[in-house]
Amino acid sequence: MQKITNLFYRFSQGMTLGIGGCLLLMSCLAMIVYGIMYGNDHYGIMTFALLLMAAVATGGVLILGRRLEKESRYRSILLFGVLVCFQIFFLVFISHPMAISDPARVQNEALLMVQKQHGQMNMQDLYFQRYPNNHFIVVLFYYFYKILYFMGIQKVWIPTIILNLISIDIGILFSWLIARRWKGAAMADLLLCLFIFCPTTYVWLTTVYTNTISFPFVMLILYLCLRLQEELEKQNGHQSLWALLGAGMAVGYWIRPTTIIPIIAVALYFIVRGTQKMKKETVVRCLIGTVLTAGVFTGCFMGCRGLVDRHMDRSRLTGQFPVTHWIMMGLNTDTFGEFSREDESYTMSFDTKDRKHRADVERIRERVKELGGTGLVYQAMAKMFGVWALSDDDCFNKAAYASDFPGWYRYFMGKDNTWYLLFMQAFRVVTFLFLCGSVLGQIREKKYDSSYVLSLTFLGAVLFFVLWEANRKYNVCFMGVCLLLMADGIGRCLQWMRQKQSVILRRKNSRIVMAAMTTVCIVLISYIQITIASQTASAQENVIYHCRNNPDSVAVSDVSRKAKKHFQRPVLLEQIIRQGQLTKEGDKEKIILNFDKREEKNFSKNKLKKLQPKKEYKIEVLSLETGQKLYSRKVRNDQFSRNGKLVIRLPEISKDTSKGYVIRLHHYGKNYTMIPKVSRFPELDPYPYGSLYINGKKTFYDLSMSILQKKSES
Repeated sequence: MQKITNLFYRFSQGMTLGIGGCLLLMSCLAMIVYGIMYGNDHYGIMTFALLLMAAVATGGVLILGRRLEKESRYRSILLFGVLVCFQIFFLVFISHPMAISDPARVQNEALLMVQKQHGQMNMQDLYFQRYPNNHFIVVLFYYFYKILYFMGIQKVWIPTIILNLISIDIGILFSWLIARRWKGAAMADLLLCLFIFCPTTYVWLTTVYTNTISFPFVMLILYLCLRLQEELEKQNGHQSLWALLGAGMAVGYWIRPTTIIPIIAVALYFIVRGTQKMKKETVVRCLIGTVLTAGVFTGCFMGCRGLVDRHMDRSRLTGQFPVTHWIMMGLNTDTFGEFSREDESYTMSFDTKDRKHRADVERIRERVKELGGTGLVYQAMAKMFGVWALSDDDCFNKAAYASDFPGWYRYFMGKDNTWYLLFMQAFRVVTFLFLCGSVLGQIREKKYDSSYVLSLTFLGAVLFFVLWEANRKYNVCFMGVCLLLMADGIGRCLQWMRQKQSVILRRKNSRIVMAAMTTVCIVLISYIQITIASQTASAQENVIYHCRNNPDSVAVSDVSRKAKKHFQRPVLLEQIIRQGQLTKEGDKEKIILNFDKREEKNFSKNKLKKLQPKKEYKIEVLSLETGQKLYSRKVRNDQFSRNGKLVIRLPEISKDTSKGYVIRLHHYGKNYTMIPKVSRFPELDPYPYGSLYINGKKTFYDLSMSILQKKSES
């Protein structure tokens, strides 16, 4: 048995090192991919700037690690306070509400359960039919909002953000505790510094979802693993820790199923350690603890299920997706394994879970056969590149959908964020560099210490997203694992340099080299920032506004209470858009409105005759601030595209400004062939897009639309 576990140890560590090396190389080449994604042909100089900044960051963290080797009593408290202050600063002066469909759906459903649905989940909503994995988090938000309402707090957005900040910081606290018990206070403080500089600590603060809420549970499981290993070595039982481990595993799994990754890593770690000549008494204690953990896990798991069942009618849950749906989506080469609306529609087209499963399995077989061995490897590498090597974790694309941006937003998440993207990517490069150093050091030492469970967790996370849908924003809950391995790698590197008596450690040499490289780096980044367009802004067109829940829009006539076939006449629709994002002189914008194309037909002589083209709408676009009319035109029903889209091209921006719009649609006549689509997120207040008025009455909907911007060529 020991030979088998030794072989598994070497195999898993070798695979982790190989994958880490591939991700390091990919992250170094990320600017080429960003250039292709956003149509920017300056990726050569951007790559050089990235590597230079990564070199400066590497030297910086080594110097930081060396300075932190001398322990200080209150330094950890000070660093944690600095971290929280930076998070608050980011929320107030940089960040903004992010219009991401999943978090908004979850939070709105929880609010509706408090306000209108008497604590019951709406099982007619197709979203909650498709994704039952979100039922538990909806219930948790329901109780959270119920407590807020009991306290008289009905504006829930700020408390929701505070909840997210606390969740992230608890995860950071558990990470700090792991580092302190593992390598001491110096490494723990170094880890806090890495969290302070890590962009992932900040960019998802306003996205309150399972990827952030599950973060403390991932780190709690790993912390308890470390504690239990110490207690076993001391011949202590500590049954409460085993019970807490089972409870944390169960609740964490219900919040987000990816919590199964550290659970499997902990199980494998104890199996490997258990075969390394452990004492009989220790093995017995471990087995007793494992049984206790399994029992508590089962009890808590069933308890969570019972809690969910209190708030839903499970007999009406007939449209849930099978596990094979996400595996099938991960094999989609058109999207590089990311979310595919076409794949979602395909699975939804089958009425039962069993039929969905069989259809997905059949498509999986087709795609595997089509890809072949080489294609599967290429798809896996592409998914690794997107999920792990690209540092933005999809935050820039999601940020583009929001409005009412704070003043410094543009320099971090908006149009002038080139320097920040370079910093994010450089930090990702340095993370994988020292992560590889940590794993290499573990292999050379041939010890089964606590670092192995972290390596296993990282390996499992990467392999999971190779198999699953490649969603970049869902790796957030593993940032603590990556930074722990990074901090360990920094410590091992410093130790190796001392053994080799490296001249880099000489204070005078290091200061001169770092000062020179930092100066060159600052000059180069400043040049790029001033002369090169943002790397996250396409040279062609950028989406600067999306209506809420744009993909699931429906015709306004389908949601009107008073009308059966058409909404009341005459109809005047007014959509207010508080856009907020800065537009520069010479930029051009266009608005795309989505309509439901219902072509009316006359029946005569058993033949269908289409209605002749007619003027159906008068559309006006006005400046929200000044009332100036920017666009006014009558449109015919044959001027819409085949899929019901109408493109409104606005005049060139005359000066730098940050403006909003009023969009008016006035219908002519009695009959409708084109009916505007609308989307609804009625209750949650952090999405300050504006409001839709129908005949002067405010509604809980938005027009289904997008605003695209083309940069000026000057």
